[in-house]
Amino acid sequence: MLIEGVSYPYPIYSRNRVDKAGDVLVNNKEWNQYLLWDDLDEAIGIINNWRAAHAYPLNALTTRLKATAYEVSPQALIAQRLKRIEAIKFKMERSRESGRVFGLSTMQDIGGCRAVFPTVKHVEALRDFYCSAGERNRNRGSELTKMFDYIKEPKPDGYRGVHFVFRYRGQTRSSLRGKGSTAWDRSKFDGLKIEIQIRSILQHQWASAVETAGRYTRQNIKGSAGEAKWSRFFSLTGSAIAMLEDRPTIAKTPTTQAGLIGEIQKHGEQLELLRSYTSPNIIFPKGGKEGDVFVLVVDPERGQVEARPFQRRRLVAAQEAYFSTERTIRSQVGVEAVLVGVNSEEQLKIAYPSYYLDARDFVKTIMGFTARR
Repeated sequence: MLIEGVSYPYPIYSRNRVDKAGDVLVNNKEWNQYLLWDDLDEAIGIINNWRAAHAYPLNALTTRLKATAYEVSPQALIAQRLKRIEAIKFKMERSRESGRVFGLSTMQDIGGCRAVFPTVKHVEALRDFYCSAGERNRNRGSELTKMFDYIKEPKPDGYRGVHFVFRYRGQTRSSLRGKGSTAWDRSKFDGLKIEIQIRSILQHQWASAVETAGRYTRQNIKGSAGEAKWSRFFSLTGSAIAMLEDRPTIAKTPTTQAGLIGEIQKHGEQLELLRSYTSPNIIFPKGGKEGDVFVLVVDPERGQVEARPFQRRRLVAAQEAYFSTERTIRSQVGVEAVLVGVNSEEQLKIAYPSYYLDARDFVKTIMGFTARR
């Protein structure tokens, strides 16, 4: 779905140049230093165009996700985001450490959208719809290339949810009607990959708590690079959420409710720290909070989140502000910028509680679980 008045960027560099830019990023050890190397600056420009070019297919897949998710549950929450450049760098570094080297042009989650549902049954209903629709529509629209069901087979770190990877396939041309409209060649976006995540609200609480803890402790807990006590805590609480949903638990965690509760209670320090991460100062510009695209700057050290709203028709301006902000803050340790899209500021808090440094709902859920008999 095109948005009237939005000029979606095309990818203007070859995939070979995108991959070389990714190599420069991952090999540059000065990203968090205030040093501006010419080769890094050029690489960042190429990467930013590559990220921006995912906006059109991301919007198309998000539009489809909204339609199908709302049929499953009108209470579904839909959000989308472009991957942070530091997250790109970390993912590529980890792949090289493990021997699974890949080029930036093949990364499957540069653009990602998400649906959060009231229950796990809603998640499974949408999962089944996408799988059957993928079989029916192999030669039409975006192509479903991969599906990862982390509910049937949870990750060892405790993560649960369902992921789909789509490869965008557009028609040759699409035109906007109305004043100032232009013709678009949608085939230029062909092959770009978009990831769709679907979670229950309990699974979302867990994933958001992992990110919140990582921001405050300055550890990449989400990337399995955190301290052992945090890793074990989230594996255990991942199993607690699975038990609450009556689904398979995490490998190498207690298989009985009593055993699981007993070990979680030994991690009271982690639960208490998460309980304390709840009072950020949210700063909006004088113009107000209205928007459906937001550039957020998260500073856990100061307990502060700056939120700059944009209307979706000003998507390109939002992207430019986001990329500029990333450059500005890259010397500030622990500070992050992110570009996200939701329907309103109220939904932003629910879709991305970790950016609001808030894990209260997760703490309440786990404390309720440990109070069971």
